[in-house]
Amino acid sequence: MTSFCYGQKATKIRLLYQSADIQKPNNDTLNIKRVRRAFNSDSVFVRLKNSKKMLLSQDKIWGFQDDDSIVYRNFEGLFYRVLQIDSLVMYCRKSGKYNHYYFSQGCDGKLMSINAENIKNVFASNECFINKMENGLKWYQDYSSYNDQTKTYRMIEFFKSCTEKTKASF
Repeated sequence: MTSFCYGQKATKIRLLYQSADIQKPNNDTLNIKRVRRAFNSDSVFVRLKNSKKMLLSQDKIWGFQDDDSIVYRNFEGLFYRVLQIDSLVMYCRKSGKYNHYYFSQGCDGKLMSINAENIKNVFASNECFINKMENGLKWYQDYSSYNDQTKTYRMIEFFKSCTEKTKASF
């Protein structure tokens, strides 16, 4: 997994002005070469293939999508790779040689690091989910564990199973 900071190799990148743009067809007429955070600024730097540059306010850009359909979300001045969109959204960001994992409730929710404290704070009223996160993983798995059989992150599986149980009980 590479960091976007080193430049995308994709041939067509599109800006996403809001999370709903992910599902919409690409109507962006800009011929974008690279998107990154502007240094020493609260702006997003966009370089076009014709060598022109644009500086956009970061609050105007939700993220971008590259030609491989990989989506990156802009949050508090940094870009995070979107791994899975579901009832929870999973993200990662590469720092050095390590990936750091994050989640949000919905595409526009606050990004939070995946750790026991955040899970317990955010989902305090969902005992089923907290229990599954504490007891449903093998000793060698962490909270960002991926299920190769179902092609989904276990955190999202656990959350969905607990919210489906809640809905079924009503």
